[in-house]
Amino acid sequence: MLKNLNFKSFELEERNFDKLFEKYPCDFRPSWQHYWFYRFLQISPSYFFEHVCQMTDVERNKFSTTEEQNKYLSKINKKFENTKLNSLIAARVCNKKEWRDFKRERQNELNVSSELFGQRIVEVRKTYTAFGDVWKYGFIRWWYIRGQHLFKNNEFNNAEIFEYYNLPFNNRMYSPDIDVKIEEFKKHLNLINDPKLISFTYKGLPIKNIRKANFFFGKWKNPTYLGLSIPIKNTKKETLKMISDFLDEKINFGKPEVSKGFFSIYKSKMREVRISGAYKMLELRARQEKANLKEIAEQANIIKTTLTGYMTHTDIDKKLGALDSLRSGTSRYINVALMLAENAAVGKFPCIEKPRVFYDFDYIEINNILNTLIHRNNSQKFNRDETIRYLENLLKSPKNKKPFNTRYR
Repeated sequence: MLKNLNFKSFELEERNFDKLFEKYPCDFRPSWQHYWFYRFLQISPSYFFEHVCQMTDVERNKFSTTEEQNKYLSKINKKFENTKLNSLIAARVCNKKEWRDFKRERQNELNVSSELFGQRIVEVRKTYTAFGDVWKYGFIRWWYIRGQHLFKNNEFNNAEIFEYYNLPFNNRMYSPDIDVKIEEFKKHLNLINDPKLISFTYKGLPIKNIRKANFFFGKWKNPTYLGLSIPIKNTKKETLKMISDFLDEKINFGKPEVSKGFFSIYKSKMREVRISGAYKMLELRARQEKANLKEIAEQANIIKTTLTGYMTHTDIDKKLGALDSLRSGTSRYINVALMLAENAAVGKFPCIEKPRVFYDFDYIEINNILNTLIHRNNSQKFNRDETIRYLENLLKSPKNKKPFNTRYR
C-alpha cells in the first residue's frame, strides 16, 4: 500500500482546524461538505485549467516585448507538454488555432454549442474569481482568509414592496441603495482579482488584495428581495401567471437557505463516505501509470462485500463475476470523483449530475497536483499560536508590517 497519499492528511487537517477554532473562532464554522468542496476544487480539471491560464496571462504581461512573451510561453508549453488539457494553456491565452480546434473538437464530442461551451468557461471563471488559488494555502488559512466569507449568511430582510416607477406617469419614484450596491459589488469583485495587482505575487493574491477581498465579502449584504421589470400590457390574470412562471423557474422557495450566502452547499443526499471514497479511488488511480482497477479496489478497500467475494470464491465463474463487479464499481467511483470535481468548478457541490460541458481527468496532472500538496503538507508544520498571529497580521491589522514565519500553515 502506498504510504505517501494526500487523503491520509485530511483527518489531521480537520483536527488542527478544531484546535484553532477553539482559541480563534471565525464567523462561520465549516461543515464536512466545505472541506470536500475545497479538496475537489484542487483536482478539478476545469478549475485548475482556469487557474494556470490566468496565472500564465499575468506572468506573460510582465514582459514588455513580444519576443520575451513568446519565450515565456514556450517555457509553459514545455512544462505541460506531457499533459493533455494544460498543454493548451499558451494557445488559450493567445487564442491560437490549437485552442480553437480543441474547442471545436470538444464541442462535437459533447454535442454542445459554442455558446454553451463559452458559458461554461465564464461560470468557471466566476468561481475562480470568488474562491481563488486553492493550492496556495492549506484549508485552514484558505477558510479564514476567503472561504468563510463566501458561505456565511450575509442576507438582510426587506418585507415591503416598493415601486421603481409610478405607472400612470412613468416617472421613477424610488432609487434603492441596491442599485449602487450592485455596481459596487461588480467593481470590488473585479478589483479583488485585478491582474495588475495579482502580478506582484506568484500564484495568489497579494496581501493587500486579500485584505480587500476579506473586507468586501465581510461587509456586503445580500438582499432578500427581487427586482423585476414586468410588462403591463396583459390582463391581471395573465400578468400574475407570467410572474408565477418566472418565480417557479428562477426561485427555489422550498429551500430559502440556498440564497443566504454568496455560495451555498448544494442540496444532496450524498453521504460523506461516498465522497471520500471517490477521492480515495481517484488518488490511487492517479498514482498508476496504467489503470489497474482491481489493484485500486484492493488498496482502497471500499467495496468490501464485492472484494470479499472475489477473495473467497473458489468457483472460477463466481470469482470472475466478482472481479468484473469490482472493476465496474471502482470505475463508477472514479467517475463520481470527476462529476464532483467538475461541478465544484462552477460552485455546485456535492453534485454528481453530468455537466453539459466538462473536461476529463488527466491523471499525470492530478498526480503532479497531489505531489505538490503532499510536499506542502510535509514541509509546513501546524502551530496554532503561530497561525493565529499570521491570520491576525493578515486580516485584522492592515498597517502591521511585522513579518510572519512562513514555515507554518
